Amino acid sequence: MVNNSGENSLFLPKLIRPVCLYATMVYAEITLTELMMQAIPANRALTRRRKTRKTRRLKSD
Repeated sequence: MVNNSGENSLFLPKLIRPVCLYATMVYAEITLTELMMQAIPANRALTRRRKTRKTRRLKSD
């Protein structure tokens, strides 16, 4: 019984480390995707403004 408990105590940290790493990776991915989703509409708005300015210049010419 003592040997089994010793194996479990050694096995748990080995299992916890990859799980923690996986959780942090998933969390980082989620935060990055959220930042990208927030950034993409702003970039699209800027590109639309630039396009409208170009079209106005072409129309005025």
